[in-house]
Amino acid sequence: ACRPGAAQLVVVFARTPLEELVFSLLSRIGGSVVLLVHEPTPRTPPSRLGAWTRQALLSSAHVVVHSEALRQEVMDQSPHPQAQVCRHLPYERWPVDYGAYPTTAGDGRVRVLLLGQVRPDKGLRHLPETLALLPGDTRARLVLRLCGKGVIEAELGAALRQLVQVEDETGPTFRTDAEVARAIAASHLLLAPYEGASQSGTITLALSCGL
Repeated sequence: ACRPGAAQLVVVFARTPLEELVFSLLSRIGGSVVLLVHEPTPRTPPSRLGAWTRQALLSSAHVVVHSEALRQEVMDQSPHPQAQVCRHLPYERWPVDYGAYPTTAGDGRVRVLLLGQVRPDKGLRHLPETLALLPGDTRARLVLRLCGKGVIEAELGAALRQLVQVEDETGPTFRTDAEVARAIAASHLLLAPYEGASQSGTITLALSCGL
């Protein structure tokens, strides 16, 4: 379908070196390949093969990023001559389809959501010291919900539970759309203490739902 002169291929995620190699070859023989780069600096260092195929794809495809900071990061790391910025669009159908609009009860609790995959760059390690800055009566009203793929380190989990009430909905697999929607609908605000430049899909998703 993506042979030269046919359809344009938009690559949202390339998950394996083989995929990157195929997309790169399609682009080099004249196919129209647009690559959306979420993380110019991979959060998990790739293998030697993965680093090579990723660079091959970056240097051959039309590159799009979601922010100027990410565009500059691409330009600093890749021989690709340019990268274009296309802002992350809001989610229009998803909140409607899954009923993800916040409907929290007025019981005096403030429900704070941490949404998405558990990774070091998400900055979760900063939470205990940050929460400790809040007055005790404020922390007593907080409910911290974690929803996403991954496992919270035991030491971090214990430190958080000493400060606030924690509802841990993380696990070894990605959460379903329905689970994510329930977490958003039951929350007052989203907390995203990222450690690096990012155009987070979870932030855009939460904002699209009115969180």
